[in-house]
Amino acid sequence: MFRVAVCGLSVLLIIGAIAITGCCCCSSDVPKDKSVPVSTGFTNPVQVSIVGYNGDVMEPFLSRDGNLLLFNNRNDPGAITKLFYAKRINSTSFQFIGEINSVNTGTLNGVPSLDRDNNLYFTSTRSYNTTFSTIYTGKFDDGSVKAISLVEGISKKQAPWVNMDSEISADGRTLYYTENQFDAGGSPQTSSICIADKIGGAMFRPCANSSTIMRNVNAPGHLDYAPCTSADQLQLYFTRANLQDNDYQIMEATRSNTSEPFGTPGRIGSITGNIKEAPTISPDGNSLYYHMLDNGTYHLFMVKRNNHNISENYHPASNFMNLPIMYANAVHKEVPAESRDIKKLRTCQLGVVSILL
Repeated sequence: MFRVAVCGLSVLLIIGAIAITGCCCCSSDVPKDKSVPVSTGFTNPVQVSIVGYNGDVMEPFLSRDGNLLLFNNRNDPGAITKLFYAKRINSTSFQFIGEINSVNTGTLNGVPSLDRDNNLYFTSTRSYNTTFSTIYTGKFDDGSVKAISLVEGISKKQAPWVNMDSEISADGRTLYYTENQFDAGGSPQTSSICIADKIGGAMFRPCANSSTIMRNVNAPGHLDYAPCTSADQLQLYFTRANLQDNDYQIMEATRSNTSEPFGTPGRIGSITGNIKEAPTISPDGNSLYYHMLDNGTYHLFMVKRNNHNISENYHPASNFMNLPIMYANAVHKEVPAESRDIKKLRTCQLGVVSILL
């Protein structure tokens, strides 16, 4: 997700993790909210390698056929945030290809997603000062993007409202996006996940029942963002952050058909560590990837489904539990607990309140 800083009447958009002015923040492996249901349906994390790439990996997205990994580099203030891609070797390794051509500018570009027809959606701050919009689309073709245009119909067209990130559904008909409001002092007030239907081209219309569909997902007092959907849109994965406790969790919610609201989300219990965000699911629904800050660098991690049941207070749709279990050919090395126990997060910039997506 990307970070938004509001200073007075001017709005500066950048990408990153949640940081609060004038403090040094650390998030804990232990969730502060004990009432949140816990999903035990995933294995312990393994780190995923991108051969030929040594930088930060953030906002990962797996293409709908599973062959490509799209991502952006670090999004700290002053960084040049670009879109990159890599090709799959196996479930725990990818081969780096390079930058995505014709899409990167001097402004922030990140948070990519693709539908089955290779229509790319991404976040860019290139025109926010004049359009108050941040979501763009274009045709992804062999590492380049053609016919880039602004997504219309979802922006409130006024500061300090921002659409921080989005994901297009596999069929290209539905856009899951965030709607965010900041106060005049730059403090984030809301981050909610919304839904819009495609009308045609780059035009979308917010769904009339979006708040109903997401009524169990968007939690008061929390920031809910970085949505990710399964191919059938019956599973939703997202990041939930509590600013007061500096607590980040990757959540999952399910439903039995697309006309129903998502059920009560559960925290994926095996995903521990600090600043864990931005889930993306494999086409078969068995491997969940995400980025996490580890020893000062954002790396790509993955968990796989196992045979365990969900905890008693978590009741996903029945078809969610019937997904087949797939195992990678590669030998997985579990991430040591000590490498996930990050003692210190980078110092926040003085005078800026930011949200990392």
